[in-house]
Amino acid sequence: MKKILKITGWVLLSIILLVIGIAIFLQTPPGKRMVTRIAVDYLEKKFQTEVVIGSIDYKIPSMVGMEKVIFLDKNSDTLLSMNHLEVDIQMLALLKNKLKISNLELEGLYAKMKRNRNDSTFNYQFIIDAFASAHVDTLSKEEDTSASSMLYDIHKVLLKDITFIFDDEAGGTYFDIVLDSLLLRPKEIDPAKMVYRVEDLTVYKAQSVFRSFPAVLISPPDTSTGASPLILEADKLNLIQSSYTMLTE
Repeated sequence: MKKILKITGWVLLSIILLVIGIAIFLQTPPGKRMVTRIAVDYLEKKFQTEVVIGSIDYKIPSMVGMEKVIFLDKNSDTLLSMNHLEVDIQMLALLKNKLKISNLELEGLYAKMKRNRNDSTFNYQFIIDAFASAHVDTLSKEEDTSASSMLYDIHKVLLKDITFIFDDEAGGTYFDIVLDSLLLRPKEIDPAKMVYRVEDLTVYKAQSVFRSFPAVLISPPDTSTGASPLILEADKLNLIQSSYTMLTE
């Protein structure tokens, strides 16, 4: 009996030491490079397109970041790219269904959502399709429950060198914004109730263009009911050297 207990003890100790060893290894540069390779392989197999991630960095349980990210669409055009992302997040808070971020920095972002004139889907549709499931109804219910109970506590968001393009040739809408920097200090975020209140929003050197033109595809009428009204509030708003142009054809 003593021999069995001794063997069991050694087995449990070996498992504990193995887990600790893996945890330590994952914190090292070789471990982080391995995690980066695994992430790239997974995304490329999942989406069947080219994905580049220069590096993934993290400090468990307080920080995660990425460098030099490129995500191509099915036409091998850039869907998204970014130079730097760093999020100071309390990972353990996620176990309590709470997203707690003290600081989020995003730099060098380029994102383009596009639908060609004779196309019915956008260039990001393959991402949605990749996560589609036969159990859509079940997943939707789970997501609705999660969204309603998730708490958001975000202290500061800093964006630098941002370019976003929405080009819907079929729907007759074009929008872009080129942003030097944006500082955001959220006050209340509740996506389930469509409530977004901001303590401070400072935008520096933003140039934006909105253009509408005759659509090729006519959108079906919106028959949804009971949706919560969107609430956007800002206690302090600073727009510095910024412009907005609206064109209609």
